[in-house]
Amino acid sequence: MSVICKLADGFEVEVNEAFLNDMEVVDKLAELAESDNDFASIRILSYVSEKLFGKDGKKKIYDHIRDEKGVVKVDVFENAMAELMNSVSETKNSSSSLQF
Repeated sequence: MSVICKLADGFEVEVNEAFLNDMEVVDKLAELAESDNDFASIRILSYVSEKLFGKDGKKKIYDHIRDEKGVVKVDVFENAMAELMNSVSETKNSSSSLQF
């Protein structure tokens, strides 16, 4: 089963609902929250995004936030992921008790 996540600009991507209850994803999110290393944080975020959205969904996100030079900027990706994760939380809060 999938859940639709949305950005404020209307962009939508599906998240595999099974991974919202995956302890490995939760562990990686905990590592991300505790990390002081920017490079490690980006690697964790990349891993989590692929687990949640799949390779195609991750590419869809990259293509959506790619700038005019074709670059997917790290800070823009971080912001998009934060917004998408909040969207997941809002969706899940309306249908269950699981929260991020």
